[in-house]
Amino acid sequence: MVRIGPATKAGSSADRIETDAARTRLDAWTSEMPTVRVGMEVVCHLSEHGTTGTITPATKMVALVEWAGLRAVLANAVRFGTPDEAVTAYVADAARAITALAELRELDQLQTNGEAWLKPASAMH
Repeated sequence: MVRIGPATKAGSSADRIETDAARTRLDAWTSEMPTVRVGMEVVCHLSEHGTTGTITPATKMVALVEWAGLRAVLANAVRFGTPDEAVTAYVADAARAITALAELRELDQLQTNGEAWLKPASAMH
């Protein structure tokens, strides 16, 4: 199965409300593969409006899923095992990029609320 997520060209087009572009980019996948083999990743970390992981991009991805008749896969974009590991992941991100944490936040590259942990199905909203 191919999972097309928010970081793909189709997903980022949907997020920018470029509906025609998102559909065209998604068509490129579905024209090459049976639709039962293509799914769309929907990610929402319940973050504040205007930051990464908000409900708005997730809603746009769901609209694209419905238009295409594909399956939606609710994902958590897991980056760490428990909520307590969020700070460690952010420090590792900054070290890898040789960038200060504050600069990563300014670039909207930090998840704002530590929700990207490996949750059990019952904790997914």
